[in-house]
Amino acid sequence: MRVIQAGCHAGLLAVAGVPASGVSLHEAQAEAERAMAALARAVADGYRDVHALRTEAALDPLRGRDRFQLLMMDLAMPAEPFARAD
Repeated sequence: MRVIQAGCHAGLLAVAGVPASGVSLHEAQAEAERAMAALARAVADGYRDVHALRTEAALDPLRGRDRFQLLMMDLAMPAEPFARAD
């Protein structure tokens, strides 16, 4: 559910500044922060579908952001990076 919420906020980010969108350029940063906060909560709650995060078109407005890229790197890291492989 939080990933859907993030996609909605990212959609608002995408139309910020477009005439008649109802979303000003001033509001764009707040929508980006809301989207990233929702994604961070989803991951904290156990969401781990990296493929969906990479391919979901609704998240396109977030992909160039440092915070999104850091989140993706965190998800790519193994839970126990120094665990012995037996």
